[in-house]
Amino acid sequence: MVYYERTGTVEPMRVSPEAGIPTAAWLIPNVPAGAGHGRYWFRALDGPGGTEGTVGASIVDDERTTGASVGGVPGEPSTVARYVHRDHLGSTRAVTDEAGLPVGTWKYYPFGAEAHATGEPGPRMKFTGHERDAVAGLDYMLARYYGAGLSRFLSTDPASRSAAVRNPQSWNRYTYALNNPVLLVDPDGEAARIFIDNQTTGSTRSSFNETNAAVRVQRTFDKAGADAAVRVGKPGLMDKIGAALKGDTIHVVRVVDKAPATEPAKVQGAIAHTGGGLPTEVHTDKTPSDNAATPQNERSIAVSNAAAHEVGHDLGLSDNQNTSQDVMTTNVTPTSQTTPKDFNQQDAQKLKQATK
Repeated sequence: MVYYERTGTVEPMRVSPEAGIPTAAWLIPNVPAGAGHGRYWFRALDGPGGTEGTVGASIVDDERTTGASVGGVPGEPSTVARYVHRDHLGSTRAVTDEAGLPVGTWKYYPFGAEAHATGEPGPRMKFTGHERDAVAGLDYMLARYYGAGLSRFLSTDPASRSAAVRNPQSWNRYTYALNNPVLLVDPDGEAARIFIDNQTTGSTRSSFNETNAAVRVQRTFDKAGADAAVRVGKPGLMDKIGAALKGDTIHVVRVVDKAPATEPAKVQGAIAHTGGGLPTEVHTDKTPSDNAATPQNERSIAVSNAAAHEVGHDLGLSDNQNTSQDVMTTNVTPTSQTTPKDFNQQDAQKLKQATK
């Protein structure tokens, strides 16, 4: 007979292979995956009575997870779970298994060359989370290749705005992270830093979920594949310095009760606006209030749609007359305001290029 024991269980499970099929060949496709890892082993049948003999050697270890595998077929062999642990720079420092045990560790010299490695080869994403070509020994940082052994990029920085007159370390267009790799990482390009500045008052402020709005804006840009980071509040001095050093762009969206009386009538009648020498704003008096009967953060959805629309303009996108579910559409209805929107494929591609 053949027995299967799930790791962590007391009673093993007795199974019988089909006649004429080698045991190992029968086990994998026909026995469902266990809860975690397990093993199979023989116990021979002794004598005419068929009594079970001593426990034999393990036949095969089960490294399949419960349920469907990566390919979607329950019980089929699947990739063993691995968990990647990163440091403050995003570099892969350790990989653990399902039990939390280390299966690989890595240490790096300041500019990214591997100083020490143990265990499994690990993921291709190494220094600062970028993919390392093991053959060429180069890191692919999207806009260009980086040589950790050289402490330099192999081509010049395509973001000319990252060269600051008052920062001599930025003058060399091949250097990595302003020659300060312990604290800084080099940008992939011009990331968009978006701030949701809630300036509403009274009952609007108490009911408006600013965090929900920021999360929704982040999700919208993430789905478009754009390099954007969304936060609640105003950019501080360090945010501005960091953006200047990395060549990022800052976009502040003020959420207000209503447009100031000093602004043009066209602006006062709009849900939101940007440009024209005026701050980027979303006017909550032009958005639906939350419906107590269906608590779904209707106002924060409407604000997030409007905020994404205006930042889209800042990043070079134009209005369109597409479906009301397109972020950049001007075909806005009360119902579409409270439905999360996405950038269309063409606009998403433009955002990738603008923030790469």
